[in-house]
This record gives sequence, structure tokens and C-alpha cells, in this order.
Amino acid sequence: MGGLYTLFVDNGTQSTSNDALTIIPASARSFELVEISIGGMATASAANSTMVARSTGGTTPGGSVTARPHRVNQAAAGFTNATTWAAQPTSPQELVIIPWNANGGLYRWVRIPGDNIIFADADTNKNLTVRGKTGTSAFSFHVMVEEF
Repeated sequence: MGGLYTLFVDNGTQSTSNDALTIIPASARSFELVEISIGGMATASAANSTMVARSTGGTTPGGSVTARPHRVNQAAAGFTNATTWAAQPTSPQELVIIPWNANGGLYRWVRIPGDNIIFADADTNKNLTVRGKTGTSAFSFHVMVEEF
């Protein structure tokens, strides 16, 4: 049970009011943020920043991306994810702010030993939210999580 997974969003448009991706732990399960990389996809320079935050709530999640397992014969992910919501989740706790440039700027955040950011179903703010902090440029990103 569990494993390492990557989720991709390719050439999306950042929004400061809507999640680009929300990852929701499975019942009685947890996952940990391992890495996130963001790159600009526009043709002109513009400053942007994206937040990774803990969130809760939201109604009617929709859309999703495929969680790609890293290991051969690894089980499918137990967590779910959403790229749209009828009413967006709250984003009460920013954990990582990622600055990037719209014209190909790239930023990569990687977990360091002892810096574990865990999202557990039992927590009040259990979801991992990726949402724009500043700017609305085109971007691509991936999030790597380990489920346990």
C-alpha cells in the first residue's frame, strides 16, 4: 500500500482565486510533499508566485490529473485530486511560496531531510493546494508526493 507518485499540469493558466491542483488524502491515509517544480510557459517576462498550502472544504470537486506511480507494479494512488471546484477550498496555511518568471523561469522545491510536510485525512486542513499567489501567467508544474 502507498508509494511515490507524480502529478502534472501542463500549460495551465495560474489563478489567484482558484486552485490549479488540490490533492485530497484517502480516508484514514496520509501523504507527504516530496517535490514541486514550476516553469513559466509565456513569451513575455512577468513575475509570478505560486503557493503550496494546506486547505479544507470546497464543494463539488471536478477534473483531475493522473497520479503516475514511480515504481514498477506499484499500486494505484489512494488519494484523489481535483483541478476544478464549484466552491474553492480555503487556503488558510501557506507552506511554500514559489517565485517564477512567466518567460521560462523555473523553480524547484525539494524536501530536505527532517522537513516533512504531511497531509493526513485526520487533520482539519488536510488537502494540499497549489494556487497562484501573484500573477496569472501560463505555467506547467509537477507535484511529487509519497503516500503512506
